[in-house]
Amino acid sequence: AQPNVEVVAGPIHPELASVDTSGMVIIGQQTIFFFPGESNGFGANIRVPSVNLNGQVVAPGAQFSFLRAVGPIDAAHGFLPGGVILHGKSDHTGAIGGGICSASTTMFDAAARAGLQIDERHAHFYYISRYPIGQDATVYSNGTSTWDLRWTNDTPNPIIIKSWTTRGSQSSIVFQLWSKPLNRKVSWPVGVQKNIVPATDNPVRYVRTLKPGQTYRAEYPDDGFETSTTRTVTDAAGNVIHKDTWLSIYGVVNGQLQIGITPTPGPATPTP
Repeated sequence: AQPNVEVVAGPIHPELASVDTSGMVIIGQQTIFFFPGESNGFGANIRVPSVNLNGQVVAPGAQFSFLRAVGPIDAAHGFLPGGVILHGKSDHTGAIGGGICSASTTMFDAAARAGLQIDERHAHFYYISRYPIGQDATVYSNGTSTWDLRWTNDTPNPIIIKSWTTRGSQSSIVFQLWSKPLNRKVSWPVGVQKNIVPATDNPVRYVRTLKPGQTYRAEYPDDGFETSTTRTVTDAAGNVIHKDTWLSIYGVVNGQLQIGITPTPGPATPTP
């Protein structure tokens, strides 16, 4: 069930301490499912952004930055180690806040479906089947380079963010954008896969880092492909406000299953 949401002054425009919510409707929304586990901090790296963004207000003409709005991504603010894709390989616990892209993708879809101006969006290195094809949005920052999700409230009215998550072995995150009716129409079909590069499930790799007989799925096979999606936004009179084409190039990732083996004994230490 949707919880009560208090409108708060978030980092976007703190002067908006109170907003006239009369007549507001949902102008854009999206729900994304996820599975709590080590790759998303057992759900924390998705739930914390939902809590932090809930109730924030984006003023007319203001730009929303996902990374700025969620606040510091560190252990002190509730984030845990999670997955990151580096050099085409998955590290399931390699970054604080890993898995946060489930939240950024959900926000991207909600803003795009609202017909808002999208300023910055980046596709993942490889396709994640929980997301609509070509409609994902990753975020990343390592101190020197940053990939953000940014959109502008190009309407004459404030926009209130409402967000929450559900719990369970299959959980979900929901973002809703509330504002005065826009009377905008959005056409945004999902992408079609092109130039597919089939992935393979590589032979089993035996490792000494696992207990004998223990298995670990280090990588799932994912086909590489290209896709593009075009979003067209029109006003009540049918005039085109935005027409965006987003190209996504997803890399091929070959699968890898690891199985633990008994470590080979080292050379005996000579007795003096």
